[in-house]
Amino acid sequence: SKGYRQRVGLSDALVHEPDLIILDEPTIGLDPHQIRSVRALVKELGKKHTVVLSTHILNEVEMTCSRVLILHRGRILAADRTEDLGRRMSLDGQVVAEVEASEAALLEAFRDLPEVEHVEVQPLDGNFRRVSLVPRGGVDLRPLVYAEVRENGWPLRELTRSRQSLEDIFIHLTRGKVRED
Repeated sequence: SKGYRQRVGLSDALVHEPDLIILDEPTIGLDPHQIRSVRALVKELGKKHTVVLSTHILNEVEMTCSRVLILHRGRILAADRTEDLGRRMSLDGQVVAEVEASEAALLEAFRDLPEVEHVEVQPLDGNFRRVSLVPRGGVDLRPLVYAEVRENGWPLRELTRSRQSLEDIFIHLTRGKVRED
């Protein structure tokens, strides 16, 4: 099977305890159990070896790697720790809150704040509303939203900051480059 061949090839490469291990699409053709095993193995190998993982499966990179290098046509477009790249490349840092309050009250509370560039309110179930806030200048709006919700005594059931996936970042970095090609 493909999974067996992958494991034999990896075992063969590890026999000599190399300092550098290069894996090209190590999970292609594997079933979900084998994929998890390979992820765990790559993480474990990364403790003692330098492991270079070449893949287009970007969620695999997010789950497995501590650093990422995005290449396009032989040029490095980004290089950073995985979580730092996500923070650095976050295009808007949008905050989403689910609050039990009227649309008018939510708009009044957030619309004119200097840190907020845009507010959108959508109805949810019951009296809850989803409030989407886009900050000015990349400010983290979560403490401000929490303080406002607490001050008004509104029930809050979610407060999150949007995080771009590695796939989103890759598309953003290569979009113009792909059109040029």
